[in-house]
Amino acid sequence: MSTYEILAFENHSLYDSVYVNTDADVVNAFVKMCRRYVNPEYNSEEEVRLTKTKMTISYRDSSGNDKPMMVQLIGVITDELYKTIQEKLKRFYIHNCEDCGVEVSLERVVCAYCANK
Repeated sequence: MSTYEILAFENHSLYDSVYVNTDADVVNAFVKMCRRYVNPEYNSEEEVRLTKTKMTISYRDSSGNDKPMMVQLIGVITDELYKTIQEKLKRFYIHNCEDCGVEVSLERVVCAYCANK
């Protein structure tokens, strides 16, 4: 069992942190903090960066806004852990069409087909 620390920074200063003691919980805890501090409502997919090192995964706002935020996971980072987190973070920018349920980008409420019926 690994222990992880998840840190949130605002303007390069520590803002929040949490420890996670199980591999199963680390993905959900990290993604939850990413949604909270690098909110997809305020940061487009083009304005965020996900980076990985041997012992860290960082998800940061690179929009240039006045309060840059970064969430960092510290612990043993496997390729599988990184891929799982990467897939969940991509889901921030996808939702389902209100009419037919097909996946559409965050900017759309309905898919192109349903919009042109």
